[in-house]
Amino acid sequence: MKIHLLKIIFFSFFIFLVSCRGQKSSMPPILPIQNMVNQTTYGPQSKNDHYKDGRAYRTSVQDTVAYGEEKTNTRLYEGIEPNSTLEKPQWVKEFPVKLDRDFLITGQNKFNIYCTPCH
Repeated sequence: MKIHLLKIIFFSFFIFLVSCRGQKSSMPPILPIQNMVNQTTYGPQSKNDHYKDGRAYRTSVQDTVAYGEEKTNTRLYEGIEPNSTLEKPQWVKEFPVKLDRDFLITGQNKFNIYCTPCH
């Protein structure tokens, strides 16, 4: 009885795999979360009534670095002095930015505004 049941399960699974060959379908795909797929797109100089100025193009947020953009401040990003080598790095003795309460509050505020909607 168990062997017969295993054969039926194996045959059903095989039929399922054969039926999913990646053929094009006339039916639209099932998208449970559509807000990330069906988005309105705008051209570089098109109008968008969502913003007060009516422009679709948004300028970059001040003091942000785009993904993949070169980070040339080695003291800040790598913790080594600019004139050191990889074989014998000269580590930074002091943090290159003045850390005080205002700096940390500014960073927290920027994180809450720009990062928390997605993260």
